[in-house]
Amino acid sequence: MVMKIKLAIIGSLLTFTLVIVPRAMSQWVQTNGPYAQCFATIGTKLFIGSASDGVFVSDDTGTSWTQTNLDMTFDHVYIVTLAVQGKNLFAGSSRSVTSKDGSGGSVLLSTDYGANWQNTSVGLSGSVWSILANGPDLFAGTDSGLFLSNDLGSRWTSLNGLKQRPVYSIAIIGSNIFTATDTGIFMSPDYGNHWSLSYRNKTRSGGTFALIDNELFIGNHDGVLRTSDNGQNWVYAQNGFADSAYINSFESYGKNLFAATAYRGVYLTTNLGNSWKPINEGFQPISNGWISSHGIKVFGGRIFASNLGGLWTRPVSELPLSVSNRIESVIKLISFPNPFTKSTSIEFSTSDHSSAQVSIRNLLGSEVARLFTGPLDAGEHTFTWDAHGISTGMYICVIHTNGRTEQLPILLLKK
Repeated sequence: MVMKIKLAIIGSLLTFTLVIVPRAMSQWVQTNGPYAQCFATIGTKLFIGSASDGVFVSDDTGTSWTQTNLDMTFDHVYIVTLAVQGKNLFAGSSRSVTSKDGSGGSVLLSTDYGANWQNTSVGLSGSVWSILANGPDLFAGTDSGLFLSNDLGSRWTSLNGLKQRPVYSIAIIGSNIFTATDTGIFMSPDYGNHWSLSYRNKTRSGGTFALIDNELFIGNHDGVLRTSDNGQNWVYAQNGFADSAYINSFESYGKNLFAATAYRGVYLTTNLGNSWKPINEGFQPISNGWISSHGIKVFGGRIFASNLGGLWTRPVSELPLSVSNRIESVIKLISFPNPFTKSTSIEFSTSDHSSAQVSIRNLLGSEVARLFTGPLDAGEHTFTWDAHGISTGMYICVIHTNGRTEQLPILLLKK
């Protein structure tokens, strides 16, 4: 009888070890990072924009954080969006850094990973809510509509077709530009020259975009909607969401899409929004769950989310992600500027974790520069080629990743 009791106890302990412990390990954990309004990455650096303390940077996948000089350079900094164009980091503030009362907004630029900042807001008006880089073009969504700059923010011009509507998020598919406003989604088929209403909101809210293949998602207080035909038709794609799970932020990862909500934590879909599941294990306090409109990011094999309780993270490898029918490893490959005289930034996207090699070759096939060799996570990647000492001529940027090769001609013109 005693032996049976001992065996029963041992069996219970084994069950606890094999079942309960893995569940405890598979959850969100709070970090020592600041509350994040938004994220951005350049190479191995992860940046956070905060509500009141400017911009922070981490070089060790979020283990430690260093405050950049932005808050010491400007007053009234309230960063709500970050964007990367080459090695240039742009920060959008909903408050002006020049007016005494902080009215209006500003776009701020750092060309040295946050060590120094400059105000690049000439021609802008209204609080800045979103910034998006598209090759050499930079778009800013403000209270006064959509603005465009193609000179690193030195000058901005208004795309007046939106009639001064506030723009909270921006998406681009080819020459089609989509903007999320409090009225609804507006679409321009000709890169901002003409606009039409693509979807009218049921509730007065902005929204956040995500793009997987040719499927464009919008999340707002109406829920989640998806279009496969450039905004001609929108369908609901929110099965599985709790009531009042207002969508504040998206992050795509291959065929997977994460949605950060107001007060309901984080959800995941692996089938283009046909069904969603919460992934909130350990994500406490959910009551502090207001995640901002750019407040979720996958980087370094981890997913980060920030609510009013702080910055949280967990490995993406422990999540039930879709690994089939992946997007091609290299989604886009651009060089900016091209042609160039001194240096150029190579930008490309990968859909999943992979090993990569980025090199520059001459027209004879000889390698003249090796920019990177090693593992890369899914997402945007930027590398800079400094062509000091290299002769004028045409060169080829070659990227190998996951058995796939992409090539891009780039022209070096020495003055």
